[in-house]
Formats: sequence, C-alpha cells, structure tokens
Amino acid sequence: MSIRETLSTGCAAMGVAIDDEMTAQFEDYAQLLVKWSSAINLTAITEPRAIAVYHFLDSLTALRVVKPGSSVLDVGAGAGFPGIPLKICLPSINLVLADSREKKVFFMREVIRKLGLEGARAVKARVGADGEKVGSGFDVAVSRAAGKAPEIARAALPLVKKGGIVLIMKGKNGAREWEEEKLSFPETPAVAETSEEITLPVSGDGRFLLILRKK
Repeated sequence: MSIRETLSTGCAAMGVAIDDEMTAQFEDYAQLLVKWSSAINLTAITEPRAIAVYHFLDSLTALRVVKPGSSVLDVGAGAGFPGIPLKICLPSINLVLADSREKKVFFMREVIRKLGLEGARAVKARVGADGEKVGSGFDVAVSRAAGKAPEIARAALPLVKKGGIVLIMKGKNGAREWEEEKLSFPETPAVAETSEEITLPVSGDGRFLLILRKK
C-alpha cells in the first residue's frame, strides 16, 4: 500500500480531512526522511507504508488537542514528529520545533523550506534550559517519544499559557509507564491530568495520550 493510499485510509478512519496538496507534502516529506536517514540516522523506518502509519498517522493522533490557529511547541522534535504532520494538516498553526541535536534541526529546516511551511521554525534548543530561543505562552506543547513524561512536563509546563496543554504521546505501554513515572511527578492543583488510550488506524497498534492542562 502506498503512502497516498495509507494516508487516505487512515485519515478517513480518524476523521481527519486531507486533500491532494497535503498528501503530496507528506510524500515529499517521506522522500526527504529516507534520503537524510542514510546519512544522519533519523529513523529506522524507511518503508513507505510504515512511514505513513508509524510517523504520519501516529503524529496526527495529536489533532485531538491541537486546533486550528493554535501556537504549538514540539519538544524534542527529532525528525519533525509530531509537529510537521500537524502543520501539514493544520496550516494555520504557528509551530516551533525544538531539538538539541543540530543535524536534526538542519533536517527540519530543510523540510520546512521544501514543503513551503509558513509559520514554522526549527530551533536548536533544549526545552527547559534554552527558553529564550523557544519562546513561551504556547497553546500546546507536544512531545512524542522524547523522554520520560515527568521530565517533559516539568520543562514544558512553564512554556504554555494558563489553560494551555502539554500533550505527551506514548506507545502501547504508555499507561503503565505513566503510573510508574508519576511517582516522581506529584499531583498539583495547578495541573489537571487526563489521558486517553487509542488504537492507531491501519496497524491496530495501541497508543497512550497523556494530557496535562495548566490551570
């Protein structure tokens, strides 16, 4: 199954609107990902259908909390997930992609340039230590497979506005991992915690979304 077919099937199952221009951007993104991965080890996933499922559709599960016009910070963005897929499907968001690894920042900047993504920038920064490079007052900070949830939460919560969200995306064992990790992240009246276990379309794999709302 091609990237186009996989995205069409998966987005339909998720209720996500995707047009031909967006699909073409995803195809170009996948080509860049495969090309650069041979040089700088961006991902071990290089088969087109797998890229569409485990990078693109997986990233788009964050659309549950990311809305049009939002300001979004991607913490530890790596190769641009989930931020760039969100930007493709929601062009109106203002996106900052932060990562401490220079080569990956270069890659994300190239993707932004090649795909013509206005209102998106990639910065070399470690969230929590280089706040002036990243900015603050975001509607949503999102992180996918970028570390332990308490560490991400402590770094990202100061950067979202009151009422803003920190979304931490985990794999199928995410619920169990969070129950163990939260022992080092005590409950606070300033943060409301919710979570959701979902099934990834096409593959049927489980995912766990941890949603922390700043009161």
